Amino acid sequence: NDGTLLMAFNEVSKEINVPICEKINVEPSDNISDISIKNGINTIKDYFGKHIKTNKKAKLIVSTNVFQHLYDIQSFVDGINEFLNNDGIWCLEFPYWANNMETNQFDQIYHEHIYYYLFTPLYNFFKQNGLKVINVSEHFIHGGSLRLIIAKQNSFLKNDGTSDYYIAKEKKFDEDYYLTWSRKIESHLSNCKKIIESLSGNIIGFGAAAKGCVFLNKMGINYNTIEYVIDDTKLKQGKYIPGTGIKIVNRNIIKERNIDYIVILAHNFSEYIMKSLNDYGYKGNYIIFLPDIKIIKNR
Repeated sequence: NDGTLLMAFNEVSKEINVPICEKINVEPSDNISDISIKNGINTIKDYFGKHIKTNKKAKLIVSTNVFQHLYDIQSFVDGINEFLNNDGIWCLEFPYWANNMETNQFDQIYHEHIYYYLFTPLYNFFKQNGLKVINVSEHFIHGGSLRLIIAKQNSFLKNDGTSDYYIAKEKKFDEDYYLTWSRKIESHLSNCKKIIESLSGNIIGFGAAAKGCVFLNKMGINYNTIEYVIDDTKLKQGKYIPGTGIKIVNRNIIKERNIDYIVILAHNFSEYIMKSLNDYGYKGNYIIFLPDIKIIKNR
């Protein structure tokens, strides 16, 4: 990406008074990699794989919220084997599909996500490619993510047993589970739409992310119900939510209009968003539809 995470390594190095480590960023897009280069990070403009041009071996490779976007995971893992030090670790983090199902977060399903990962198939895939999972942990980001610590099979590092829990847990996800989950989603969406249509007053949204686009389109909500969606990303402002005709604006709309309800579409960051908007002067109410329906009266 733009090197934000790698720059944080510099700050940590200063805090604990250790030398700043050498860092390499691999990012294929021109506009994002240019930001990384501008920030002084050694950046390779390419997709990660064994074909990239570097003679470096890494003690740590970090890929957060990227693996589910890849068509060619084999090429990526070949790159891990090529560039990871024999006793190095690969830190892989991705939205956990089991959590998405258990909390009805169907809005994680959209075009950028090529795969939706459970742990067990990844465990087997990595094993087939000479890698072993050392540790598994869950984190709240993106509505619930798994973080895997992975090493080469010949590494001195040992599996700490956390893998066993997830392999056992995932045996319940059979065909019946998926069919029941589908019915739950349809019922939940029906309830959400009824609530929106029953409200009186001005309603806008917050968070022009892909998940919000999926949610609004599935419910059939358009600009006749929600006129605007706030997003702090300047590149999105002035554009529209696909399929809805809803315009994306900056948060100044709060001070320009009397807003009764804000639907938080980026629900995985709801606590942060509410605090930020309250600090900005918003006095209205909030609606969160996922994973559960909540109407939060402000102040």
